[in-house]
Amino acid sequence: MNAIKQMQNFEIVMGIGGAILSIPICEGCILGKHHVSSFPFKSNSQSIKLLELIHTNFSNSMQTLTQGDAKYFVIFIDEYSWFMIFYFIH
Repeated sequence: MNAIKQMQNFEIVMGIGGAILSIPICEGCILGKHHVSSFPFKSNSQSIKLLELIHTNFSNSMQTLTQGDAKYFVIFIDEYSWFMIFYFIH
């Protein structure tokens, strides 16, 4: 909103009326603009044995179906051995 007010005050953009500045901002909009720290490249906790820490990743819907008509997939990764299991899901 500060940027819009500055544009209005310095007449950078034509047609910005005073009414737009009186519109309340919803909480979701404020939270959506909060700074989010990036996901750490390396985990702070490291496993020291097999199957102690498992990572998983689930796909979004794939545009192209597999030969078996699967639309999604999920991956499980063991932190210690980096052994991966990959499943297709219909």
